[in-house]
Amino acid sequence: MLGDQTGGRTGPQKTVECLDLVSLKWTKLRSMRAKRCGAGSTVLGDGRLLVAGGKSSEHLLLRSVEAYDAFTNEWEVLPDMSTPRYGCAAARLADGRALVIGGRGSNGFLATVEAYSPLLKSWGQVAKMREARYLFACATLADNR
Repeated sequence: MLGDQTGGRTGPQKTVECLDLVSLKWTKLRSMRAKRCGAGSTVLGDGRLLVAGGKSSEHLLLRSVEAYDAFTNEWEVLPDMSTPRYGCAAARLADGRALVIGGRGSNGFLATVEAYSPLLKSWGQVAKMREARYLFACATLADNR
């Protein structure tokens, strides 16, 4: 559970909580560097949690990206995406790249998809979706689709 708006508080948050699947108890982790809500997130091949985009406390759409390393309990700033987006989704591909998909941009809903390469530490564009999507979920299937 990361960022977003919480009951009793208004606006985007930096807070991050993790559910221990054995004890079924939540623990607070180190806070993200940026307050954000509506971000996309996925786990990278090396185990880091990538968090991309969202909306700031000032209601600005974000293109910023950060990654959490559970072993060091630290957040690392990654290169920005080319497009600010809120309400996007994210998924990891079999080749290790992370996709950040759709969302809402400054001119409406987005069909664009950006791919982050941890090896190259850079973003690139991939094929657009057929239809723009906002506030949705996605996942990678076992056959890597």
